[in-house]
Amino acid sequence: MLLSGCSSGVYSLAYVARGDSTNLLGLTKTVSFPSNEDLNVIVKLNEHDDPVDVEVTFYRPDGEIENTLQYTAVPGVGTVVLGLDWEQKQENSEDEERWVTGRWIVKIKIDGEEVDELDFRVN
Repeated sequence: MLLSGCSSGVYSLAYVARGDSTNLLGLTKTVSFPSNEDLNVIVKLNEHDDPVDVEVTFYRPDGEIENTLQYTAVPGVGTVVLGLDWEQKQENSEDEERWVTGRWIVKIKIDGEEVDELDFRVN
């Protein structure tokens, strides 16, 4: 779903991928994640002359927000990777907590304007 608006000219596409977000080449496009895998969103931007604010919000299957991540892409940056790190989740938890299973939603905003919505499953 692509929503029209002034920011949509900068936005190209987005998809979800699994793998370590520090290695773009190691990410695998998917729509299904194990409950102990990093959850990543890759946002592709068209050429832009000004900084672009990219925001992704992860919604758990119950509709509650898991996290909102933001990044400002300077001119020349065409790919933004924002994700939830499973290992970091473990460090912040006292038990072996995993991602909630079910259908997740990710809403993507460019310069404060919602431009896309993705969904994926955690099994």
